[in-house]
Amino acid sequence: MKTNSELLLGTWISDPQDTESIRRFGNVILHFTADGRLDYTLLGEEKVQRALLTYRVENNVLITNQPSDPREERTNF
Repeated sequence: MKTNSELLLGTWISDPQDTESIRRFGNVILHFTADGRLDYTLLGEEKVQRALLTYRVENNVLITNQPSDPREERTNF
């Protein structure tokens, strides 16, 4: 059985039918790597914004951090 960390690996995109999520968070692409890196891309209507983060998983909590502005963010999943 795969761990929660292993289940996150790969590329995730916003569900175009989930209008509430897109309204709240934008149209995003998340790419999780096995070495704890997260490439977060926000696809705006006029520009694309990209953040290179680190991440780790503790139980069902995704913990991200942006090295250029260190501060942990926690998200249950």
